[in-house]
Amino acid sequence: MPLRITASIEHEQAKHLIRDDATVDYVLSNFGCVTPASVAHRHYVDDKILAENLYTYTPFRLFSTDTTIQYTDPEPKP
Repeated sequence: MPLRITASIEHEQAKHLIRDDATVDYVLSNFGCVTPASVAHRHYVDDKILAENLYTYTPFRLFSTDTTIQYTDPEPKP
């Protein structure tokens, strides 16, 4: 089960080095599946932090529906 996934990407743009780092922490939900708990994103220009975005998620909820999806068999090919 993944608990944390990190990603980093960098590229040059107009003679500047741009880098974005992100970390996503996961938890096991009450429904038995892995859901995100928090995300930290940092945007760097020339190794100086320009922006930081921190997100936290409340526990996910399960919604029910009364809609039924039905599939029909395609017409047979001659």
